[in-house]
Amino acid sequence: MGIQEQTPEPVRDVARDDVVVAANRCPYCHSDVDAEADDGVACKGCLARHHQSCWDEAGKCSACGGEQALVAQPQVAASRDPGAKTQTQRRLAALAFGVLVAMFVPLLLLQKGPEPVAAPPVQVEAPAPDPVAPEGTVEVDIAQRSSMAVEGLEGFDISVGDVKAIGATRFNLSVTPPGEGPWRDDGRFIELLMRVGDSETVELDGRRYTVHFLRQLQSAFGEDRAIVWITPLD
Repeated sequence: MGIQEQTPEPVRDVARDDVVVAANRCPYCHSDVDAEADDGVACKGCLARHHQSCWDEAGKCSACGGEQALVAQPQVAASRDPGAKTQTQRRLAALAFGVLVAMFVPLLLLQKGPEPVAAPPVQVEAPAPDPVAPEGTVEVDIAQRSSMAVEGLEGFDISVGDVKAIGATRFNLSVTPPGEGPWRDDGRFIELLMRVGDSETVELDGRRYTVHFLRQLQSAFGEDRAIVWITPLD
């Protein structure tokens, strides 16, 4: 009868329940292993925790002799600085404030409106000077709705209606020889409608005159006056 060769069963990694180890004590150096440390390893067979340096020095698990290790993944530790959160909150608050300023400042500028434009200076023109009266001119100052004899011109009378700043003013001119009355049909009487600044050349009783309505004088009491120049030409 021949001998049959038996194929050995493969060795499987199974948890060892015959090894008793402390959960956080290294079986090689017998000191505690920080569970949150990044340099810790654990045996795959019995889960015994080792320091990385102790495992490297022994080359295997010091509890069960297993040679496969489970390397701990590094963990990012949360910041324990109490001021870190406060600093982050300050940065977020500053950012939010900057956003609010960027949003509302343009709105305030729009509500304010454009800057007022300075008005150009008002140029006040000086009144034009009065013309120079010709030689021999007689100036007459007469109130409206009145008549008067013109001094310096013998027998020359003038009367005026309402003195008007806008529109024509009615003047009546007459020449009366001594002892006679003015007659409308004998060339001794003339009627003029004149505005301020107008000049007229008239002939009365065979003589020529220039009549110039120089200006109107306004009165607060309704007694407007006319300034008239009368210049004999002959």
